[in-house]
Amino acid sequence: MERKEKGKAQKPQEPLKRLLLCDVDGTLLIDGSVREEDARWLQRWKEAGNGFGLVTGRGEAFCRELCRELGVEPDVLITDNGAEVWMENRCLHREWLPAAQVARKLCVQTACGLRSVCRL
Repeated sequence: MERKEKGKAQKPQEPLKRLLLCDVDGTLLIDGSVREEDARWLQRWKEAGNGFGLVTGRGEAFCRELCRELGVEPDVLITDNGAEVWMENRCLHREWLPAAQVARKLCVQTACGLRSVCRL
């Protein structure tokens, strides 16, 4: 069955065979760069009908630029340590901690062996 989008007939998207989710720093990026053989392998992986995505503490814009440099379109991006989940260029999930909650968590008292970072 074909579907139409903006006047064009399109084949339905085939399901991905497999999905590879990869960390960025220290895994894909070594000393700030990606090895050429890794980029070529990822391109072949995608060409074979497999999915690829990044899971990282980095932000969405950084991840998209990295994927452009790799020559692959990401299927999934899990960014900002899980605070955002992107699929098909849409943000499916975004949950940031409220500032007050962050402040409470940072107010660790000496009972934990750490100096307090808050002024009470």
